[in-house]
Amino acid sequence: MSYPLDSSVLAEMMSSMGMSSQNPNSLAKMASRFNRPAGTKSTSADDFTAQIRLFKERAAKDSALPPVKVDPTPREEILLTFRPEAYDESGGVRTTYVGMKQSYSRLPLEDLKQINISQMWVRKRHEGYFLLCRVITQPFRNVAIGFGVEDVEGNAAAVYVYNFPTLTYATSADMDAIFSMGTMLAIREPTYKLSAWGSDPMLRVDSPSDLVFLGSDNSIIHGQSWESGATIGRSLTPHKSAKAWRESGAAHFKAKRWFAAAVCFTNGIELDPNEHILRLNRSEVYMRMAWYRSAFQDAEKVLLAVGDNIEDLFFRSAISRAAKSLYYLGEYSNAIEMASRRPQDQECQKWCIKASDRLREQASGEYDWNSIFQESQTASAQLEIAEFTGPLQVRDMKNVGGGRGVFVSKDVNAGELLMVSKAIATGTENRQQNESTMFINCITNRALTTKDAALRSQLIERLWEESPVDLIIKALYAGPDCSPPAPYPPSQSLENLKLLENPLQPSTDIDIMRVDGACSFNCFGLDSLKPINTGSIDENDPQLDRSSGMFSLPSMCNHSCLPSAHWVSFGNFMCVRASRNLQKDEEVTIQYFPGHLPFGMRKQMALSNWGFKCRCILCELDKEDGEKLCREREDAMSRTRQDIGVRYDGGVMRRALKLVEDVRRTYSDHEKRGQCNVKPALFNAHHHLARVYGERALMEGTQFRQSSIEEEMKAVEALGVVILDRGLSGKIKRNSSLPIDMTQGPTHMNDECVIAVLHIVQQLYALDKLRRAELWLKTALYLEGVRVGGGWHLFQTRYCVILEELGLTDFTRDILIPSEPTN
Repeated sequence: MSYPLDSSVLAEMMSSMGMSSQNPNSLAKMASRFNRPAGTKSTSADDFTAQIRLFKERAAKDSALPPVKVDPTPREEILLTFRPEAYDESGGVRTTYVGMKQSYSRLPLEDLKQINISQMWVRKRHEGYFLLCRVITQPFRNVAIGFGVEDVEGNAAAVYVYNFPTLTYATSADMDAIFSMGTMLAIREPTYKLSAWGSDPMLRVDSPSDLVFLGSDNSIIHGQSWESGATIGRSLTPHKSAKAWRESGAAHFKAKRWFAAAVCFTNGIELDPNEHILRLNRSEVYMRMAWYRSAFQDAEKVLLAVGDNIEDLFFRSAISRAAKSLYYLGEYSNAIEMASRRPQDQECQKWCIKASDRLREQASGEYDWNSIFQESQTASAQLEIAEFTGPLQVRDMKNVGGGRGVFVSKDVNAGELLMVSKAIATGTENRQQNESTMFINCITNRALTTKDAALRSQLIERLWEESPVDLIIKALYAGPDCSPPAPYPPSQSLENLKLLENPLQPSTDIDIMRVDGACSFNCFGLDSLKPINTGSIDENDPQLDRSSGMFSLPSMCNHSCLPSAHWVSFGNFMCVRASRNLQKDEEVTIQYFPGHLPFGMRKQMALSNWGFKCRCILCELDKEDGEKLCREREDAMSRTRQDIGVRYDGGVMRRALKLVEDVRRTYSDHEKRGQCNVKPALFNAHHHLARVYGERALMEGTQFRQSSIEEEMKAVEALGVVILDRGLSGKIKRNSSLPIDMTQGPTHMNDECVIAVLHIVQQLYALDKLRRAELWLKTALYLEGVRVGGGWHLFQTRYCVILEELGLTDFTRDILIPSEPTN
């Protein structure tokens, strides 16, 4: 359902969502492009929440009304509505609401009875029936794909198909290839309703799997008598030869219209099943769409047809496509076996080598993290690494939303790799698309960014092609309005592995309501690991938070602001490591959002985005401190910004000292504090004071370097690191060990913590305390490894800029290369 918004409402909505990608001029431009029917007044609302509430109230009121009979829309009006000149595809920001309660058909077509438009009731889903119809207009894209249809009685209706795979931002050529005039459709259990703008009835299809495309040989069509005539003028005349369909498919392929190309090749295969080049071409198209299961199926059918003639051109191409498909499906042993059928072929050798590398990663959990990191820095990177699961078990839990949690099945050490998981689906921010469509999620009462909308579309595409993905979605928590999640991991068998026979017919029935619920509660922002420098992080940097991903096993982990594990992302992979030593049967928790944020913000994010109240020890302590102290803590921290970049003077020092005292005062000493001494805001205060002391040392003497070191140590301790040797002179207490407790790393702000340690190294190096500087440098490497891993090579790659600025490059290279620890 779509509604327009005026510029003021749009600005308020985007502001309440925290969306800063559009400036005021852009907002005005966006609002000016809305397509509003004549006589429609602008909707006004105080804020974004009010806008959603208005929509929900309207939807609830409409759903409470009884079904009614209305006359079908005259055919002439349908033809007029969908005439090409009536719609400008390039104009207007369109708003659509997702996450509402929706039904989808699970009954096969043969179990349904036929119904016609004249028999339908408005405000009703016609369960147990299907509508046989054919397209009578050219399609156009608004938020949905819209077109006119007629039934066998000659009655017409407007159809709006939402969520059709690959067509979210389709062109006319894309849509014409799928919904060309004359296309026969059966709509399973159709919903007939009034349009958003008035009394005109329309057919709304939310789940694209409710559409069944009917070929001319389908038994349902046989014997039907069409009131308007047996044939209808078509926008695209069907070809009569496989060769012609192959040529059309090649044209679509060249234009990167993958879905349309697959349809053309399929039509050719139906005319000539023995035309192997069509299957091989379709296999290649499916790989471009990342539909690897279907790509393998086509290649395998060619192999079965041509036998083992290794010199046959079709055989060579099919082996290559089959091996590649199996590789990207993660079936590495099968990929090696397939590629080994042509051992002398260079392409096959490549897949053997790659698959062997992945098998080693999968078995050992050992990766070349530095190479992976560098490859992930390119915007178009498609990382090729294997998934890995450590000693983990998913177990039932009470009093948590999903009813499950992840636990270690044996003792693990801080920094140990627990899992490497590939995203089920991903989405990337697209500024251009951000100006055309706004998706509003009625589950979270927030707008989907274009990256989240893209993820949602990609997930629907994966469900369309690969039925096992449906089992994973059913195992994820999808909110209170959906059925409880199925057991994890889902059990897969040949019975539930339905293969895609035709790109127009999905492998499974798609529950859009569950898709929206799963996306709402199981998506992670993928800020791929970046190099570190001394500049402050700009939260409005367009390169930040550009992607999001949905994961399977990581979604089983519950949140804690004081987590037992840290996660980072490399491209579309999530890597989880233990943040401290964990005993067997201890739960693995991660952060859904930064745990060092102010308590009020954390509380609001947990409740509004995920619907839970965090009861971790850090939240309990902040709650015990009370709203007044938490507010004073936040106010005190905001004062640090005034001295960023300011040259040292006595005023800067006084303000830094006062800041530490003011922040310390907001952490009250009560009984629960003994359970956890983590104080993230105090890290910032001590770290700031340490930097001020460092600047003072440059101006007034080296005696202040010791004060800078002491403040950085206090900062590190505020993040949960236990320092065992605070000495700056005399005999080193632990000559062969690090000066910290190695059973745990920092709980928050890992990068900032490592930077603080490097400042300790810098000051010790300047004081000629080289042995102590060496131990603290190794401490920095260890703390980095707890969260990221990768050893010296990745450490040097990420921190090379700051090491150079601190004058530690040569010292670091001399110390760490000979004695690189294993992470």
